[in-house]
Amino acid sequence: MTYLNFKHCKYVTVIVVFVVVIGCEYVNNGKRLIKLSRTPIKIEYPLKRYDLENKWTRYECNSKYKVIVYIDITCSTCIETLIDWKRFMQKKCDWDIEYLFYVGSTDVEFLSEFLKEIEFNYPIIIDEGNMFLKSNASAIEENVSAKIIWLINAENKVIISGDPINNKRILKAYESVFQK
Repeated sequence: MTYLNFKHCKYVTVIVVFVVVIGCEYVNNGKRLIKLSRTPIKIEYPLKRYDLENKWTRYECNSKYKVIVYIDITCSTCIETLIDWKRFMQKKCDWDIEYLFYVGSTDVEFLSEFLKEIEFNYPIIIDEGNMFLKSNASAIEENVSAKIIWLINAENKVIISGDPINNKRILKAYESVFQK
């Protein structure tokens, strides 16, 4: 009969601890998503949409589903994700979703130039005075990921929290919603 030596026991212990920690985090994320889904996201209508012609227009959402993405415009990596979102929206154009990109910014001129450069003609909502963040503070605290990317239903309740562009599991969850 062969016995595990001390070195093997260390590896087994590390693996067991890792699996327990990951499992606990998965359960905690699930609990936070359930709690997050109970509180409707507050969207102040009519929205003021910024367009490529440097005009503010009123904007109402009519779709059954909305994706809310909050972007910190002072973060260059974050703002560049709009390029990825543009590709994603073009690929998934058959889905009945409206996309709302909230940005907290005082530098509207920079934003305008960037949007023109990448030809991004989707709703951009300037979060003046961080009103979106303030009115959804409890939901943001329960947010599962570091980014605010939510798929919400007609009642403005979060049904998926996470990034469908960079997370295959989240993308599959989105696909399951729209393949019904």
